[in-house]
Amino acid sequence: MTGWVGVALRRAAAARALLVVLLALVAVVAGLVVGSLGHWASLADETAADAVADSTLTVRTRLAADPTSQDEAARKALAGGLAPTPVTVLTSYDTEPQRVGSSRVTLAAGPLFDSAVAVEGALPAAENEAAVPHSAADALGLEVGDEVSVAGRTVTVTGTWRLTDARLAEAVGSPLLVADKVVAATDSPFVQWTVLPGGATASGLGTLAAGAGRARELAESADLTGRGVTVGGDLAAAAASADTDLELAAFLRIVPLTVLLLVAAVGLVQVAVLLAAARESEVGLLFARGAARRQVLAAGLAEALVVAVCGTALGALLVGQVNTGAVVSLALSAGALGGVAIRSSRPRDGRDSGRLRAVAGAASLALVCALAALTTWQLHRNGRLAEVIDTGVVGDPVAALSPALLLAAVAVAALAVLAPVTRLLELATRTAGTPLWLAGAQLARALRLHAVPVVLIVLATSTATFSAVFAGSAARYEGDVAALAAGAPVRATLSSTSADDVPLPAAAGLASPTPVWRADAGQVGNLLVPMLAAPTDSLARVAILPGGATTPDLSDAAADTVPVALTTSVARDASLEVGDALVIGAFGARFDATVVAVVDTLPRIDDGALVDSAALERALASDGRTLGGPAELWAGDGTDDQLAALAAEPGVTDVTRPTPASADGPTALTAGSMRLAAVGAVALAAAGVAAASAAQLRARRPEVAVLRALGMTPAAQAAARVWESAVVAALAAAAGVAGGLGVAALVTAPLAHSTGADLPVALVADLPQLAALLAAGATATAVVVALAGAAVLGQARDAEYREEVR
Repeated sequence: MTGWVGVALRRAAAARALLVVLLALVAVVAGLVVGSLGHWASLADETAADAVADSTLTVRTRLAADPTSQDEAARKALAGGLAPTPVTVLTSYDTEPQRVGSSRVTLAAGPLFDSAVAVEGALPAAENEAAVPHSAADALGLEVGDEVSVAGRTVTVTGTWRLTDARLAEAVGSPLLVADKVVAATDSPFVQWTVLPGGATASGLGTLAAGAGRARELAESADLTGRGVTVGGDLAAAAASADTDLELAAFLRIVPLTVLLLVAAVGLVQVAVLLAAARESEVGLLFARGAARRQVLAAGLAEALVVAVCGTALGALLVGQVNTGAVVSLALSAGALGGVAIRSSRPRDGRDSGRLRAVAGAASLALVCALAALTTWQLHRNGRLAEVIDTGVVGDPVAALSPALLLAAVAVAALAVLAPVTRLLELATRTAGTPLWLAGAQLARALRLHAVPVVLIVLATSTATFSAVFAGSAARYEGDVAALAAGAPVRATLSSTSADDVPLPAAAGLASPTPVWRADAGQVGNLLVPMLAAPTDSLARVAILPGGATTPDLSDAAADTVPVALTTSVARDASLEVGDALVIGAFGARFDATVVAVVDTLPRIDDGALVDSAALERALASDGRTLGGPAELWAGDGTDDQLAALAAEPGVTDVTRPTPASADGPTALTAGSMRLAAVGAVALAAAGVAAASAAQLRARRPEVAVLRALGMTPAAQAAARVWESAVVAALAAAAGVAGGLGVAALVTAPLAHSTGADLPVALVADLPQLAALLAAGATATAVVVALAGAAVLGQARDAEYREEVR
């Protein structure tokens, strides 16, 4: 084939090894970008499904004369209103409490109990049969074969039953199962539709939340008696909360995505420039033989486009999916390779390029550092990257670029800092053996030869370090938020009672049962803040605070006034400090108080105030007033039986244990995406170091011949090259780790605070993750260095001089 097409094809064939390296790098980039977006999408869907998996929606109304038509209308309306999320709608019928022996229980029937219960014995098949809930059989004193009077008729117990789906326990309770006709014969029975969501998706959560929120409206067509519709269950709240969390996580995802794109772009450009430099003599020869720039440029752009398209297709094929990441990757690869092709197509005019490189390097450092400083300032000015408001998630996309630009600044700065460091190394190695001295001298005088490995290794290690610190800190922060929300190992919510009715005897088996009073808006100076009151000596033994902190014990404070502890921010905003007197308005009274402690956080309220209830009761008693009943009872952990006994006490509406920190929260999802970005950075660094090593072996072969002629042994040459590559890799890795720690210190807190809480953020690295990433990078680099040393050894032993002689 003649003409420029033939020349371009033959030129590409001659450089096939270099193009294969570039193709592999593009494939790695495409696989990382496509895989990252695909992983996010699947993880978001899994998170959405898990968020509503334990939630239910119940819709109740009076049973109509035509139950079949009523049921069909409700099912159709609910399923359509909650689409596209698939739902299971279970129908049941129940009554007002009926007299059964000496107790009153609800009667129930319907299709729900045909499919969602396990039975010992048999379910009722006739109007004179009934099945008893397993949990209530002993309390009712009933067993299979007993007869009991129910709703004016005598029925025989045919079996005991229990629910097979825990989600239904709160929805249907523990009724006595009877035949449908028995329920229908009672006075104004109810029909209930219990909705169980199936595989919710991230994109469908908003619709699901909206549909569950208007369930009453959806089911109005089934209110055939005109008695109204009641709605229960937590599906609407759970779906709305998960939708908000995922929307926040989607915004936070900008951080790992920009980091990944930065690493990919830098890696592609650096390696493409390196390979273009290896082919520079070919371009000069083409111009010398009369080629026009447009011809060289067309050939270069065509080659870049083919590599970008084929590499992107290969990467997408390797990860087994196609999404918008393929388009992003193709644009990134084509832009990077095309830009290098344009730059490489310029004829060299022989002017000094060293000074131009120095000026360009200084300008790049200044520009990147300025942009990093601007975006980081913006991030800290806001205090958080994003926040949830009534209309949704509002964030700052400019501030989201801060981590990526900081990592870029670390890479550029490291390259500048290593220049004087390598000159010091040269001085230190002058008295060492020949291999070490030669390695030190080469690094000091020709560091630019290692610019590509240095930049890529710094980016990889700094990204890995930042990722590990963010992951560890995010996990600790989520735990602190969960601890703050928990309050205590056991927390019982009390109904309106007097102080004498607190169920302390039932909680005697638990450690330090402590009554707690709450005020949502107590007045401290001119501030309205949440407040707690409790016997603080007991509270200090059971309350849970982030980071293992303890609640202050105010009971020993010497005093005439009520002792109070304030959080740091409240004390600052109210201009108060320890020892100051103030008047507090809370718990239905105004009383004199004294600040005896200032602390970082308080259980369950974060920022607010804590009052010693014993001192407050004494102050109120002096005026003939009382504190009233507590809102909650806190205690140490106990057995399931102890908690069940407490829950059964009159006046106790709910008993809860702490909820573990979520593994699917916004920061956890961001940490997972950052981990993928770090893996991508390490993979790209390994590929880039391999490409740089291959290019150096080709470009520095004349050096090997000269050193051999000067009498340096092949083994010494190989050792010098190994030392040279190993030292520069170690220095770059150390700089990257230090830079990654600095980046984490600057941006971790604002990112974590985007979840809404304002707790202190402790910087804690996920050491197993960091060790794995650094070990993988070190292993890959060691393999490349060893192979390069072996290649230099082979070159030095080669007795046939080729291009280096010419």
